[in-house]
Order: sequence, then C-alpha cells, then structure tokens
Amino acid sequence: MQKSPYNMKTSRFRIGFTLIELLVVIAIIAILIGLLVPAVQGVLQSAARMNCSSNLHNIGEAYHVYLDTKSNKPKAFKGDSTWVATLMPFVENSTAIFHCPSDDKSTAVTPVEVVPPSTTPTLPNVSISNRNHIYTEYGNSPDIPMALDGPRSRLSKTVKGTTPGSFVIEFEVTVGVDQGGISDWDDLRILVEPQPDGSFKLTPLSTGAFAADVFDVKGPTGEILASDFHKNSTPVIAPALKQVTEVQPGSALTSYGISSQASYFDLNNDGTRVLAIEYRKDTVKIFGSPPPEAWATYMAPRHRNTLNVLFLHGNVDTKSPAEIDPTVPLIYLHNWRPTTPGGGIR
Repeated sequence: MQKSPYNMKTSRFRIGFTLIELLVVIAIIAILIGLLVPAVQGVLQSAARMNCSSNLHNIGEAYHVYLDTKSNKPKAFKGDSTWVATLMPFVENSTAIFHCPSDDKSTAVTPVEVVPPSTTPTLPNVSISNRNHIYTEYGNSPDIPMALDGPRSRLSKTVKGTTPGSFVIEFEVTVGVDQGGISDWDDLRILVEPQPDGSFKLTPLSTGAFAADVFDVKGPTGEILASDFHKNSTPVIAPALKQVTEVQPGSALTSYGISSQASYFDLNNDGTRVLAIEYRKDTVKIFGSPPPEAWATYMAPRHRNTLNVLFLHGNVDTKSPAEIDPTVPLIYLHNWRPTTPGGGIR
C-alpha cells in the first residue's frame, strides 16, 4: 500500500532533534559542567593541602630523628638556609617532601640579586674556628660554617669581589662584646675566588675582631687548612665544595620556611611554637623589634587562603594567616617566640 505524502512528511520531521531541543541539551550539559568543575577543583585542592600537610609532618619527624642523633639538643639544629640539607638524609633524600604541590612559581616574590652575575655562589665547605670563643648558635662549638645567610656568617652586601665571579663572606665573631650587642660584621672578611679546577682561593681582607681572637680555617672533616688566619696571612686553597642556595620564593628546593629561632627551642616547654610553615623564603625571620622581614610579604596561604603549620611537638594544623600572625602579641608569645630566645631577641 502506498504511503500518503502527508505521512512521509511527518516521518521526516521525527528523525532528529529540533533546534530548541538541542539548545536545551547544551544548556543542561553546561550547567552540569559548571557544577562539576568546582567540585573537581575542590577535591584536587584538598588533596594538595593534605599532601602538603603530610610533607610537613615528615619534616617534623625528620627534625626529631635528627635531634635524637644529637642527644636531643635543639642547638645542634640551625635555623638558617642549611636546614633542608641537614634534614635531607632523614627523609631518604626525597626533594619532593620539601615542595608543596600548590606552590605556584608564578606567585613568587622576585629574588633580590645580591651578587653579580645573577647566579647563586658556590661556597667552599669550610668553617672559621675561633680559638677563644664558642657559639651557642652552633651547639657551643668554636666553628662558624661559611654561609650566605647564617647567624654569624653572610655574603657581604658592601664589600664586593675583586675578580670576576669572586665575592666576600663576612663574619660576626664577637657580637655582644665589641659593640654592646650590635652586629657590625667587620670582625673577619674573606675574599672567595673560585678557581678553574673547582677549588677556592680564600684571602683574608680584614680582621676587626679583638687581638686575642685567633682564627683557623677548617675543612669539611675538621682538618686544619690554615692556622692563625688573619689579614696578612697567605691565601689558602680550599678544595672541597658544597652548593649553598639562597632559597627563593617558588623554588623547587623548598616551599617551607624554618623558624630562625629553631636553635633556641625548649623541647619540654615550646611544643606550641612554629617550627616550619608555608613560606616564600627558606627561613622565617620575624623575630625582634622591628623584625628583619614583613610577615605579610612572605607568608604563603596556598590552600584557599589557609596555610599548613608544623609545630615543634610534631602536630600539623591548617591555619588562616590571621590565626598564626606573629604581629599579634599574644600569638607571637604563644606560637613563635621560644621560652628562652637567642640572638638578643626579647
């Protein structure tokens, strides 16, 4: 039986969707995507926060294991840029533990160039030993490790190197005695000149310390490289190398800052103090009046305006910046300042 033209026309119109139906389907899909994407982002952000919290927990465990090897003496741990290298062997040399998954390098504060050219200087693995002093910052040792930003050794910002690639390290060996507790950083300055074979030539430029102070240069195992090292001494060659990095915001080396007062913590009384926190520098220097750096500039709330905090007793909490703000006196006393701070901090 032959179909009528009317029935054939009706059949053709029922084969697909109308334009309105397509628009409705597209709108529904768009709404579902709009609802799903924030949920997925929330799950990913929560996972990143938990991963970051786990990192800090592992750092806390590594810190306490390290202290176990040092008879539980916090003074053996330096709250400076060497802390990552110190704890690295206690986390199976995992660099990932020191990096937060939410650390966005695009939000990093621009590093301040302090040495031309703009490369991180490599330091010889040496220490300056003072025969007449010991230093609480280094576990009551007479040795001051050469460092870019240590409590008694730093890269000079005023005295520049005299040859390409060279730089000057200055030491504060008598603070508290020579200037009434004021660091003048003129006790000993050493010109460091990298050599083609990877060694370093160390030349003393000045000695402003007391005449009674006698300095020796020690190698990585404590061997004496030069005795009675002063401004008229013959330059010494230091063959051993160590890479010391001034960790900058967003660096792959660490997303966390260690308390610069870590050497002064009391394990029995300072459990609520911040040991490490999400930060845009490797060391948190917010102590003193005025503090050396602004908390608001370097704190890093990477997880929906919150940040993870590792306390000395090993607990990791997620806090808003306001909840852990050291500029608030009560928070500073309860969560930051050691019971017995060092370095002239009150």
